[in-house]
Amino acid sequence: MGLSYWLVFSVVLGYFVYHTVGGENGLLPYFRMKELVVVKTEELESLRDKCAVLSRNVGLLSSGSLDLDLLEERCMVVLNYCYPGDVIVR
Repeated sequence: MGLSYWLVFSVVLGYFVYHTVGGENGLLPYFRMKELVVVKTEELESLRDKCAVLSRNVGLLSSGSLDLDLLEERCMVVLNYCYPGDVIVR
């Protein structure tokens, strides 16, 4: 009789230990999610930096404060425009 209680206790304890460590909401998925949050936070900061640069460029291309040098640079890139004396290095 005592052995069956220990067996049931061991099975129940094993069940709870397994789900505490490796279950859907256990410790291993928690640490994986925590690492993913760090990676995604770094990616978010990178995207915010890119957004700030693009916003600045759009602001420079607005009609109120048109920067002619930036406009000329964008024309050269987008339209493959260059002056006759320009040297193109590939």
